[in-house]
Amino acid sequence: MKKILLGSMGCLAISMAFYAGLWTWLCKETGMLSWIGFAGCTTYFACGKSNLQGIGAALISNVSGVMWALISIVLGKIWSWSYGTVFVCAFISYMIIMQAKIEVLKFIPGAYIGCFVTFAAEGEWQKIFPAVVLGVLLGWITDNTGNRLYRQIHTAETEEL
Repeated sequence: MKKILLGSMGCLAISMAFYAGLWTWLCKETGMLSWIGFAGCTTYFACGKSNLQGIGAALISNVSGVMWALISIVLGKIWSWSYGTVFVCAFISYMIIMQAKIEVLKFIPGAYIGCFVTFAAEGEWQKIFPAVVLGVLLGWITDNTGNRLYRQIHTAETEEL
């Protein structure tokens, strides 16, 4: 049981539990949208990279998605044709996939996550950007704290032997 609870995933789970609670409290106190931060955190973990590479991949992909969604919202408002949004959506989707040809923009799910949080938050970019950025950092600090906890526990066990 100790191996499960204090293995690498157990330590990561402890770290996530702590920081998720802290994040939720911080959002309650500041009025930030906590779910957007969790989307940024998810992007950090999903990109498959860690530390600065993970932060960079998550931020760049999320921000590109936010930007595409904002473009979509603006075009949808100025295009009065009833099927205009269909074409805008198709164009934006095409561009998100095609931007993956650029190395720093190749994490397609992160761009879609940035897109959906923007649509869900009704394009309020002033609320979106801080929460996404802090959410990516939430993922990074959770990852690093979990790894540090695991190393400390297992170094202490090795020294006891």
